Amino acid sequence: MFILPVILLLTRAANAFQPCSIFGPGFTAPHNLSVSPAFKEASDNFTSLIESVISSSKSRYGQFDSNTTTFSLQVFSTSTDPPLYEFHHTAPGLEYSGTGVREVNSDSIYRIGSVTKLLTVYSFLNTAGDANFHDPVTRWVPELRAAASSNNSTEDPVEYVAWNDVTLGQLAAQMAGIGRDGSLQGEITQETLNWTGYGFPPLESSSIPTCGAVKLCNRTEFFEIFSDRPPVYLPSTTPVYSNVAFQILAYALEEIVGQPFPDIFEQTMRKDLGLTRTALSIPANDTFTANGVIPLGLANSGWAFDGGDENPAGTAYSTANELSSIGRSILRSSLLPPALTLRWMKPVGRTADPNLLAGAGFEILTFTDPSTKQITDLYTKSGNLGIYSSLLILSPDYDFGFTIMSAGLNNLDTAQAIGQLLVDHFVPAVVNAARAEADSNYAGTYSSPDPALNSSINLSTIPSQLGLSITSWISNGTDMLAVSAELVLRSPGSPVTVTLYPTNLKSQASDGSYQRQFRATFEDPTVENPGGLFTNKCQSWVFMEEIVYGRLALDEFVFTVEKGGSARSLVSSALREVLSRQ
Repeated sequence: MFILPVILLLTRAANAFQPCSIFGPGFTAPHNLSVSPAFKEASDNFTSLIESVISSSKSRYGQFDSNTTTFSLQVFSTSTDPPLYEFHHTAPGLEYSGTGVREVNSDSIYRIGSVTKLLTVYSFLNTAGDANFHDPVTRWVPELRAAASSNNSTEDPVEYVAWNDVTLGQLAAQMAGIGRDGSLQGEITQETLNWTGYGFPPLESSSIPTCGAVKLCNRTEFFEIFSDRPPVYLPSTTPVYSNVAFQILAYALEEIVGQPFPDIFEQTMRKDLGLTRTALSIPANDTFTANGVIPLGLANSGWAFDGGDENPAGTAYSTANELSSIGRSILRSSLLPPALTLRWMKPVGRTADPNLLAGAGFEILTFTDPSTKQITDLYTKSGNLGIYSSLLILSPDYDFGFTIMSAGLNNLDTAQAIGQLLVDHFVPAVVNAARAEADSNYAGTYSSPDPALNSSINLSTIPSQLGLSITSWISNGTDMLAVSAELVLRSPGSPVTVTLYPTNLKSQASDGSYQRQFRATFEDPTVENPGGLFTNKCQSWVFMEEIVYGRLALDEFVFTVEKGGSARSLVSSALREVLSRQ
């Protein structure tokens, strides 16, 4: 049941109170988004918004090019395979491009740029797990082993990369401290301009790479160019974006499993996930390019560009349907053991932007809900390759995500604006849908089936707050809220707010029912939080399991839930009482 305000003259402090939640989801992930009123309202509003943005060529985040840029977007969840929402826009000129589709849909093929990096890490973990992530790269890449032997990075760390200190996991998470590219991009000697006229000194011919943009470098040539490149930072210092890190990571994976990387990639994407239009390079069939989104024609679009050994960093192809399938499989742990997925989906390094962290193949953005003020980590990967941009966004807290793909002259700005608009509209809607499902499935009165035992708990959800709120709690005639104030808050007689949050601990029974663990926080809502680094009162993670009675914690609650998702009973673990839902 929702608690609605019945007294209008509330104190300002009471109005301002927000429980200090446990970091993570405030509710269990919603399973019926397709019929959720909150989600339907967000979908309808987003359609009106995106149509208005297309018409005006403006969004709140700047100019929006709908005249030359084609795009596709989807919203998806793990509870259903079809997308929950999708929208496609075909720019007016696409039908005259000469090659590829004339109108885009969910199966139209785009290039996805650096989203390939995420697929490379996914292929690595699917094939070899993360046991080798702490291995030095020199164990698996002989060229770098030789470079480490001949170059003394200990005596001259400014000049030489400490390759023995670079691990495979650091390569995957942009923490290796190495340069961005070899000579395929960024090496301006590959461009036929008079660079001395720009103030650069003349170079010896030996300093100019003989391969790169015009002629792709093979493996030998790449290491001749890059293995002696000075470092940017020491390994594990700070995130430094690198494309070649993923080229080197692919070389290491080839050595670990004894297969070429393109075969490894195909095994994961095509064979294990069953995808037919996700590829590292154009396959040898006539239908692939015919289904491509190629706005400027083959000659000018970069559709057929192949990066050779740098393909693992950013040249793949996919569709909205298939990129959503990849995201769904990650959230479901369809290929990886759940424990590996949990280890993978964690921040590794922090950037100068407080809302952006680096992960292994992920760019992790922190979203703050405008109503609850809760922060939610969105695991994203963006990609940009010429006229193509893409964005995959995953919410592991609520098991849903977004796919955005664009192609055109202003593809990057368009994709980024769509991503922000999607997050603004749908993340709060999904949280509201989760709250509504929690109210239906968990809220209510739980009491002892023994009428002689006066034990009960009342649970409710509160608009604009997270978690299940305990509004009354009696155990064998004793007011446990008062007991909590004395034992947990150490303030007898103080008001106490007890809020339950779901953990990811769940035990399945043979009949389809399951047990689901929640953990409680205990707070005095009248105590103001001054904030600050050392005086901030929001420290729920510090006080978990603070009170234990006979090995079982006072903050542990376990629901028994029917197959359809509705709770039928609740156990307060420390009190050893099974309470039935009324």
